[in-house]
Amino acid sequence: AWTGVQTCALPISAADVADDPGNDLGAAWPVGKVVAQRVQRPRADDARQAAAGRVIPVPIDVQPGAAVPGMRLGFELHSQMLVASDALGRRIGEPFQFDSAARFGGMANPFQAVGADATLVGRILFIRSGPLVAAFSVPMPAGEGKAAESFHRLWVASDGTDPTAALAGFAIGRERRRLKRGGSVPLGMQISEPEEMQLPARGVQATAAGVAILSGRSLELRDPVSGDVIWRRRRLPVDGELIGDERFLCVCPRSGKGTVVVSMIDGRIIRTCDLPRHEQRLMTVGRGVVVIEPIAARRAGGRGGFQRVKLELFDPATLGRRPLGEFAGEARAAPAGAGLLAVVEPNGRLTLLDVGPQMDDDAVDARERFSAMLDDMPSGLQSLQVIPWQDRLLVIVGRQETAEEQQRFGKIGMATALPSMVPGEESAQPVTGSVWAVSRENGAMLWPVPATIVRHALARQQPAALPIMLFARTIVPPREGERHRLSLLCLDKRTGHAVHVDDKIAMQHQMPTGCEMTGDPLTHEITVAVGDSVINRGAGGAPLAVRLVFTGEPTPPRPPYQASAKPPVTSDLTTELEYWLRKALTVPLPF
Repeated sequence: AWTGVQTCALPISAADVADDPGNDLGAAWPVGKVVAQRVQRPRADDARQAAAGRVIPVPIDVQPGAAVPGMRLGFELHSQMLVASDALGRRIGEPFQFDSAARFGGMANPFQAVGADATLVGRILFIRSGPLVAAFSVPMPAGEGKAAESFHRLWVASDGTDPTAALAGFAIGRERRRLKRGGSVPLGMQISEPEEMQLPARGVQATAAGVAILSGRSLELRDPVSGDVIWRRRRLPVDGELIGDERFLCVCPRSGKGTVVVSMIDGRIIRTCDLPRHEQRLMTVGRGVVVIEPIAARRAGGRGGFQRVKLELFDPATLGRRPLGEFAGEARAAPAGAGLLAVVEPNGRLTLLDVGPQMDDDAVDARERFSAMLDDMPSGLQSLQVIPWQDRLLVIVGRQETAEEQQRFGKIGMATALPSMVPGEESAQPVTGSVWAVSRENGAMLWPVPATIVRHALARQQPAALPIMLFARTIVPPREGERHRLSLLCLDKRTGHAVHVDDKIAMQHQMPTGCEMTGDPLTHEITVAVGDSVINRGAGGAPLAVRLVFTGEPTPPRPPYQASAKPPVTSDLTTELEYWLRKALTVPLPF
């Protein structure tokens, strides 16, 4: 039996833990007065952030104990290179290449063609793009006596298939990292999907025990550091989604029939079993599968669905089932951190479930951490998003808009979210609803009242350790000829206060390319840069960014931000004058 589990992962030093910024409730950015400044970028100290908005995010699974908690990865369009950043949005090392274009038949931009997916285990970053898998060692942090200039490629492996064929297959490897049905889909909704997959499955499961690579019905395990093949199995009975942990791998077809459980040690088949169909699997954590089981059917308004559902955690390796509870069919669920699942019901009950692996148990386990009532829960539950941050969960619940709200916003125009820039990922939608800060230990409410938002869209790919939440949207005016505007809202995760609100950012293009945030603990600043779509520019035509300076000076007492009590968008006098001037110039003269 292979015994390399204890030695294959690169170690994590004590300095890594000490440098983790996620344990002080944002002390580097003191609560109090925040001064917003328009600045020209790039500055000398953050020149590498000049490409904000020109980076396609690469989905990354950062496993517990990783060298860089909250690490983000992206593909930079102008340099055709990969770039990494930490939980404060700061660049890690220099841009690096996945592999030479020759592997892709001379294609200039292989990442745009086939997509990418990544996992960070300890100090090793594993990336899959199409048929190729590469492993990189993460640069050591500055101050440890080693240069932190570049990622070092350890090995590259191919599954032997044509890299330009069946490009859509890359999405299969990403499914295990997200909820099967997003937070806008009721748990009780009936979903029908095609019986068979159209393309051979591809997937990667990386742990400290090895890197499992699935291609169709072939499965192999490689050493994380050397890339050497430890074992290989061909002609598996099925292909499908690949899930697993350091002990077992499971190949799960969409139908669930004939799921194969394989030992990570030697590749032998442990058992075959049946799982519920793909649309009944809510999420996977390790080899555990959270399953939705209907209880009572209903028919209302011609829609099919279920009044009540129950959730179970199923372990294919042991066939064990752990009940997670019963919930309303209209409830929404969302991931709430590593191994955590949050469920919100229409009556405001929030339940946090721990479905992560238990280190002292051979089987997967599950338990309810807490169940609490959200204060001032609005009616008309439509969506759920959860952001874990230090000691709390930021719970964002979307609701149905009132007729008055729709009428008020109709006069302003249409609000749209910035594009996700992740191939195959659904774009975020503007949300009207409430935001709570909830203790992740016992469910206690940490703000006096929830904040409220009106057609705001949470920006994707935010640095995890920063103390603010960024909402970004495009305002499309109802009148032809008016310039589109960008709207930013920054909420403090500690207080719920709005530290910056700006609805007046004129746009040069109708489609912005993305947002980037960077925090500087030494200067107590957070910089928000929004692509190249912002028309407000400084000397030399360089785009401007917004710098938020946290002064710590006292401010008058105020509740969390209440967008529902304010106009949906602040008026822009400059745009109004520009519009009426343009209209005046088109009026024919009387002589």
